[in-house]
Amino acid sequence: MAGKKSEELLTHFNCEKCRKWWSIGDAPRDRESWYCPWCGHYQEVEEEGKGREGERAEGREGE
Repeated sequence: MAGKKSEELLTHFNCEKCRKWWSIGDAPRDRESWYCPWCGHYQEVEEEGKGREGERAEGREGE
């Protein structure tokens, strides 16, 4: 008998209000708004490294 394995896409989120993070396995990629499970804040989320207008936010860590 052989062991089994599976893979999933794990997405990490960070709340803009309470700053806590959470993860969801196989989260829908087209969903843009989520509730924080810690504080209940409803927020739009964006892919890390992109600004709200979709521009790259590289080199702006100090702002």
